Amino acid sequence: MHRSDRLRSPFRTGFAAACAVLLVAALAPAALADDYDYDYDDDSSAEEFDSATWPLRYTRRPLVLAKGMAEIKAALGVDLSADVAFDTVFLAPSLMYGVSRQLTVGVDHERGVCFTSACGKTYNDIGLVALYSLMGKGSLQVAAQGGLRIPAFDPFAIGVEAGIDLRLTAGNLAIRTEPLFYFGVTKRDEVRKDVVSVPVWIELQVNEQTAAFLQSGISGPLSGFSDGYAVPVGIGAVFAVSNRIDVGGEVTFTNVGGANGGADGRVLLARAAFRI
Repeated sequence: MHRSDRLRSPFRTGFAAACAVLLVAALAPAALADDYDYDYDDDSSAEEFDSATWPLRYTRRPLVLAKGMAEIKAALGVDLSADVAFDTVFLAPSLMYGVSRQLTVGVDHERGVCFTSACGKTYNDIGLVALYSLMGKGSLQVAAQGGLRIPAFDPFAIGVEAGIDLRLTAGNLAIRTEPLFYFGVTKRDEVRKDVVSVPVWIELQVNEQTAAFLQSGISGPLSGFSDGYAVPVGIGAVFAVSNRIDVGGEVTFTNVGGANGGADGRVLLARAAFRI
């Protein structure tokens, strides 16, 4: 492939994905009109909920938590990639707290606790994160997000993250994206330099308690993006056991359409969430 074509290819991929998302958004109201009564007020926001009244419908939840509300999440992951299946098994927990009706803060992990020797370290990352609601009502919700990310303790690396969280809802369908930049501060060459990621989820509320989703997007290093970008494809579902408890799972092909893409990279995740 000519270098100029290689440089254009990730942007063509991103443009095609954006067009597909816009097309779905345009057709959603007609193709997926409500087939049951939502009993939902478009002017509601996080300030009107608590853990006991949190919406069952995944696509109708605020992007930030209600004031005084805490949410604990855990993702159990298994690497199913070709030739290394089951070599990596990890548990990534997170704890978020609603400081106010607009501000949610907490800690999360990319990998968290690793139960297998393939990781090298049992525990080797953490993130301090915050979300601030900019538009918390109606069908379009937007929140600013950012924080500090430590992708490795040994060697110690730290960076700054900044981005937005956006969800557009139309009937039973929602489209969500979280464009995020990571700017490495220390150990840039050894661990991680500057990275951009633009994940996209298309979420379908199947019934009162069940939501299914497709996931894709694009991510890669800012330096040498065309040689290192990835385009994942995944599918999953979330089931609301109650207002306080969710369970779910997903399987993701980590780089189907990116540089050196294929179906060899695969990750299976089982998720759970508890709110108090």
